[in-house]
Amino acid sequence: MLPLEDHDWGDRGFSLLDPSGALLSPLVPIAPRGDFVNAYVASAAPASTELSALRAG
Repeated sequence: MLPLEDHDWGDRGFSLLDPSGALLSPLVPIAPRGDFVNAYVASAAPASTELSALRAG
């Protein structure tokens, strides 16, 4: 359905349709990019994310 992609807002995922017709969309948190970096507060960002480094560019 959808290929594996990294999304700027802070997740990596894909989607597929299982044989019963259910849409599955597994997602894993990753560091946000671009304009989305400033939308995160440090306590809500994924644990591996160092927001100050991301904001610094």
